[in-house]
Amino acid sequence: MDDEPLKDWADRRDAKIGRLRAVSVVPGDKVAAVRP
Repeated sequence: MDDEPLKDWADRRDAKIGRLRAVSVVPGDKVAAVRP
């Protein structure tokens, strides 16, 4: 395995997490469902 693809995957994951965080900031029923 190459490190570059792994880095790209990590970057994509970070971007996805950032999106989820942005969504979680917005109040709503979905946020309550997402949080454990």
